[in-house]
Amino acid sequence: MLRQVYILENDNILYNKNFGKSLSVEDFQKLYQEILEETEKGTNLDSYDFFKYKIVYSLVKDESLVFMFITDINDDAGRSKRELEKLKKEFLETFGDNLENLDPALMEIFDPIMDTIHRNLKTKISLVGFSGVGKTTTTKLICADEIPSIHIPTITGKIATVKIGKLYFHLWDFAGQEQFSYLWNEYYALLTDFHSSLMYPKYIINIIIHQYAVKSKANAVLIEYLNVLDDAYRPTKIVAEEED
Repeated sequence: MLRQVYILENDNILYNKNFGKSLSVEDFQKLYQEILEETEKGTNLDSYDFFKYKIVYSLVKDESLVFMFITDINDDAGRSKRELEKLKKEFLETFGDNLENLDPALMEIFDPIMDTIHRNLKTKISLVGFSGVGKTTTTKLICADEIPSIHIPTITGKIATVKIGKLYFHLWDFAGQEQFSYLWNEYYALLTDFHSSLMYPKYIINIIIHQYAVKSKANAVLIEYLNVLDDAYRPTKIVAEEED
């Protein structure tokens, strides 16, 4: 996911837009200085991994300009670079002849451009699980669509576009039928049923969060579904036991 956008002239921030939680001001300043130092050494880089983030940047040395995207570390750097070049081209065509007299208020014209770029990068939310566990129902709830009264299996998968705030995301609803099991290794690290696994929730959480999510720098979300069952195991209880 594209999280932050910066356009800088030397140490002066000309434009900044945030799409999600990302680097603190202190971390960004440290990172920016490291990039400038590497540039002065002649290091030919255009991307930089910083903890769980990937920084993609492009320089205009003659004008001391830096264009920068901060994304999730697993995002496709090539795609981010192409969109960053679009922003760079738009900026230089608009302000290239007037860099010395830039009015900060004019930078707002890049907001709709950045919203389009964010959409082009196709930020993806994937719902995975066995057939009948509620992936399509969850998709329809998020999209505010009509909820089916009977289970209709999703074959291969469906893609929906959802709007959260002013931003658009692609919601992937993957098929869970047995015949598609050969694809599961591409999406699942572990799949279990807490309804029948009450004896080892702490063990499961340890695998999901500590061994998989942290190692792969992925985000893990625990969704409570079918919680109307009397003996359903609550996510809050699972997390509480893990904290103990």
